[in-house]
Amino acid sequence: MMKNILVSALTIGLLLYSCGSKIDVENKVLILAKRSDEPVAARNSMHKLKYYWNRKLFKDTNPFNALHSKQYDYFLIYIDTTNPQNWQSYSREDFGYKDTSLIPDTLRQKIYIDSIDFKMLEQEH
Repeated sequence: MMKNILVSALTIGLLLYSCGSKIDVENKVLILAKRSDEPVAARNSMHKLKYYWNRKLFKDTNPFNALHSKQYDYFLIYIDTTNPQNWQSYSREDFGYKDTSLIPDTLRQKIYIDSIDFKMLEQEH
């Protein structure tokens, strides 16, 4: 009985560890994402993100619970260039911006996003 519980716990632990969203440094790119107002089957404080990478639209499959998501439209996220659906928040504070012109120049220099991707992102309603 104890052996079955231990094996089950170990299996669950390995599954949770393998499902992590760790991104290798060489594949990590900082981009802009936009809060989506699409309905989420969860609490009202949760929202989805959408972002473009290489002219393709991505939406997160898990709700994004940003601290001030109702105040801000744009968020900085890291994506994995080998698997763009794998993303992480830029920071624990989930920095958000109502207007992209408010992003500091020091951060703007680190953002990698094609100008076409950015125009498509801004056109999203």
